[in-house]
Amino acid sequence: MRFPHLPDWTIYAAVIGVILIASLNRGERADAPHDFHAEEPTGPLLGPITPFDPSVTVDTSDEHEPVSGTAFSIAGDGRWITARHVVEGCRKPALVIDKT
Repeated sequence: MRFPHLPDWTIYAAVIGVILIASLNRGERADAPHDFHAEEPTGPLLGPITPFDPSVTVDTSDEHEPVSGTAFSIAGDGRWITARHVVEGCRKPALVIDKT
């Protein structure tokens, strides 16, 4: 008894079908993983301030023109971080937070 000769396109279609089904059934999630360490108490972000710590002073000019930049929330209690050039020349930096 001989196995009937299958056309090449059926073999290719079967292989592509298996790959497609395997890739669609993996169940990957695009969501970020849950933060398991959120309930654990954490220490300070940095050590205590010493006289040897670098400091940056942002000198503002008298020019006034509206600009915008990006800041990132680093803690749930209102601490934000941004680059120096974002607030350079800004007399009153402000945050506009979109809750969507």
